[in-house]
Amino acid sequence: MFIRYLLIVVLFFSPICAFSTVPSPVDTLLEELTREGVNLSDFDRPLPPSPANEYYQQGLLKLINNNLVEAENQFKKALEKDPRHLPSIMALASIALRQGRINEAERRCREAVKVAPKNSRVRVALSQVLAMENKIPEAEKELRKAVDLEHKSIVPLMSLGNLYNLQGKFEEALKEYEAASRMNPDHPDPHFAMGITYIRMNRLDDAMKEAEKLTELAPKNPIPYVLKGALYAIQKRFDEAEKLFKTAIEKDYRFYPAHVNLGNIYLGRGDYDRAIEKYKEALSIQPNSIRAHLMLSHAYLLKGEVENAKREYKQVLGINPMDVTAMNNLAWLYAESGENLDEAVRLAEGAKSRAPKSPNVLDTLGWAYYKKGDYDKALENILQATKQGSKEPDVYYHLGLVYMEKGMKGKALEAFKKALKLDPNFKKASEIRERMKELIGQR
Repeated sequence: MFIRYLLIVVLFFSPICAFSTVPSPVDTLLEELTREGVNLSDFDRPLPPSPANEYYQQGLLKLINNNLVEAENQFKKALEKDPRHLPSIMALASIALRQGRINEAERRCREAVKVAPKNSRVRVALSQVLAMENKIPEAEKELRKAVDLEHKSIVPLMSLGNLYNLQGKFEEALKEYEAASRMNPDHPDPHFAMGITYIRMNRLDDAMKEAEKLTELAPKNPIPYVLKGALYAIQKRFDEAEKLFKTAIEKDYRFYPAHVNLGNIYLGRGDYDRAIEKYKEALSIQPNSIRAHLMLSHAYLLKGEVENAKREYKQVLGINPMDVTAMNNLAWLYAESGENLDEAVRLAEGAKSRAPKSPNVLDTLGWAYYKKGDYDKALENILQATKQGSKEPDVYYHLGLVYMEKGMKGKALEAFKKALKLDPNFKKASEIRERMKELIGQR
């Protein structure tokens, strides 16, 4: 089943590997929060002259110009001169991550830990990669070590809080953010993080207090205005939210979450062209924003531009090959059109490996197998979707079709009746009624 986007409704994702079925105004803020502080390539600093450092500096220039192949070659040459050259190891990890080679990124980060076991930022970077691989206990372990090693920077505490936040462990997240705030009372990031967390906990008054505190600490920063805008959007005060998102853009045009949230306002009003314009502006600022790509893909689908939507899902998978939403939705589009069915199954299996209890993902996988003519596997996965509590009529419509192909007419009839009970007017209702007449006539 397609993972749909209903805008400005509050329903947040819990496990780090999952997707947000209903994006809220805070989703892109959460993405921005968790993106910061774990940049694998922030190990560059003035370096003394040496052969390894010279190759490294050349690699950085190539990296800045997005020439990843030549940059990688320069960093590898640096390691030939000095196998323990930490900046080059981390730069190679960064490139591997950007190219979707997550196992390689993990290997490089572990290599860096061996070189610099007391470097907290190395462990933070490793934790990021482990989290992307859904190795949550290992990621937490590395962050705990980073916190023990670091007594001046709030980065490890913030990163540990972010890990908890993405898992829906809000109280644990708040504890880490509060510790970060005590370590550096004038730093705005802990208040930003606490504001997002309170929104996710539906403690909106507390979230507004953090937004006000942010305004005191950073009056020229766009974040307080986006945070307040998100709060108003959640309360369906869309006009006020729109004004705040525009104010945030005036404060700092390059704060891309403001553009995404403004696009969401337009999308909710049915103004698809303006929404697309804002998402594209966000991506011109932050090309690797998965949220912006996903929202852009949704806007294209609402306009009926399916090929453009597919392109955006592919862009997401280029950034994170294990993104569940992109894998699921691209697989669904392939299955619906009957094209690239092997790829549809591969993508849906990948989504299932990350979200094995998701009814949407299980239905997509079953639907892809159905289109391939593998009715046993189709039945297995769609039945799992129903057992996970799916209330979507599409799932039971698909189940009925599978039962028909397997000659199980009584079960097919039951599934079709369930689909109509869930929604008598859904898009396939007329077809279902015709199929039910056919089945009743055959009994």
